[in-house]
Amino acid sequence: MTRIVLCLLGLCLLLPCLTQAAPATETQELNVRDFGAVGDGVTNDGPAFQAALDALATAGGGTLFVPAGQYAITTPVSKNFAGLASSITIKGVESLTPVSPPSAPGSELAEGLDLLTEVYPRTGIPENAFSISGLQTLFVRDIAFVGTEGVLTDAANTLFLSDIDKAQIKHSEFYGLASIFGGSIVTSQRSDLEITQCKFLGSTATSGAYAPVVQNVEWYGITVSDSVFLDYGTRTLFSKTFLSAPISWVSLGNAAAVTNHSPRREAVFRNIFLDEGGYWGLSSLPWRFNPPRGPIDLIYITGLQMNVSNFGQYGHWFFDAERVFIENSRYGWSHNAAAAINLTNVDAVILDKLTCEADADKIVADSLTGELTVINSTYTELISLAQKTNTSIPPPKTIRCNTSAPVSPRCWDATQIRLLTTTGQICLFTASAIRLV
Repeated sequence: MTRIVLCLLGLCLLLPCLTQAAPATETQELNVRDFGAVGDGVTNDGPAFQAALDALATAGGGTLFVPAGQYAITTPVSKNFAGLASSITIKGVESLTPVSPPSAPGSELAEGLDLLTEVYPRTGIPENAFSISGLQTLFVRDIAFVGTEGVLTDAANTLFLSDIDKAQIKHSEFYGLASIFGGSIVTSQRSDLEITQCKFLGSTATSGAYAPVVQNVEWYGITVSDSVFLDYGTRTLFSKTFLSAPISWVSLGNAAAVTNHSPRREAVFRNIFLDEGGYWGLSSLPWRFNPPRGPIDLIYITGLQMNVSNFGQYGHWFFDAERVFIENSRYGWSHNAAAAINLTNVDAVILDKLTCEADADKIVADSLTGELTVINSTYTELISLAQKTNTSIPPPKTIRCNTSAPVSPRCWDATQIRLLTTTGQICLFTASAIRLV
């Protein structure tokens, strides 16, 4: 009996602990105007943004709201949140204007997102407009970053994001921005970057310094979806792409070394439009970075519409990836392109349902590429030195192949196909064999 009473008393003492709710965590929301921001497009609002971010760090994180206005950033804004906050959001006034689909006509692709919150980076060549680091999550949304007419470099980088587990830029606009001396518009370093529902209109960097519009350095992951990269827009400031062509719209740079907590490096591009202004549309050149780091596990592209440049170059140039899978995409418009896609040292490639037209009608793979499979696609010429090449009917007009490597017959019928080898020899291919003639 005594034991039962003691058990009941213990339960009575324990129940209040079990039923007591954990204290709610309030999300701090600050208004940049409370820190002195004016938003008239002339006054330097950099110090106000700096004070607001400092306050968020003191509060342990939260949201910075930027009301409608034009905010000039003449002095750089920089904050390392490491050890101070794990998550912050920077948001403007919400706009419900959607991003045009990649198949939309140019007049629609060039339209803005009707964003009422505008930020004007004006820090010039030596400084980043915004440098943010040391977070688990960063969320930037509904803000238009706008360049200044007549300025060659609005900022070294408009956004420089580093050491952020997940950095997301959503429904924002980058208009008429230029970084001509080696920087980019957005640079992500040691981070997982996601850009979604954004427009990059008339913005540029410089191919002479191998600088893209979006740069990724020692990256954990890259996702770009439902976004537009166009040479021009509809504002009075039409474009700055006449100053220089970026090396690519998005550079994959060098992937970070894998860890137990982050074992894969994947880049995903979904439903995007790339205009011809980029020297290459997308590029992966890890050998240009120090250290080159590990290989890229996967480059996946779907729903891409691309106008390939007229610089005699490639729509994409991918080096040193484990796997590349591109599907349901179109490459065209160009009248002076080397190829739609160039693959160098890629282990396995699948190209499915691609339309390669106009002068961007070629696909190229080097001898370091392992296996290339091209199916259900339209193109004129396949120049493949891959160790193994698989194709499907209907065949292109010309295939340049490495005759010492197998060309899979399993997708072909018995029609004889003329193959022009890299040595100039003509070979006759049937479903059963290759022989030189």
